[in-house]
Amino acid sequence: MSNCDQHECEPKSSVTARIGEFLVKYKYAIAATGVLGMSAISGLMNADHGWNEVQHAAVNQMIHSGISAASLIKIHEVLARKVRTLTQECIPIVVPAVLTTSVCYLIHKLGIPYLREPSSEPALSTLPTAVVIAIIMPIYHIAHRSRSMSEKMRTLFKQ
Repeated sequence: MSNCDQHECEPKSSVTARIGEFLVKYKYAIAATGVLGMSAISGLMNADHGWNEVQHAAVNQMIHSGISAASLIKIHEVLARKVRTLTQECIPIVVPAVLTTSVCYLIHKLGIPYLREPSSEPALSTLPTAVVIAIIMPIYHIAHRSRSMSEKMRTLFKQ
């Protein structure tokens, strides 16, 4: 027989689990901050081309970063649920990152009829997105997995 109440018997969350819980809980606010940051970077990269180009680049970046961020979160969550082995852990990281970078490059290369002209330097314009995605996706995946793992551990200890 145990004298501990429910909270005393549960394992304490590690720092990684707490960070994971924060990142997953506030994922949309973090994504919005990333969208604004990417828009600022895009605008600054076009500072040599004049104010109109800065505004154009920043607004376009905001639009497709917002769409990408929302899509990325959903794609990752769907793929992460299907992971069963350690070798499959890279799938929810790599697939959304490659999709986002590819779509970004195509938008910069081909443009969007009536909305966006093709970029003069599509590879350079895609570079910030590729770098940010390469950093963000593994962090988000680890946070997402640590949260789901800590929830599973809590469920185990409650039984």
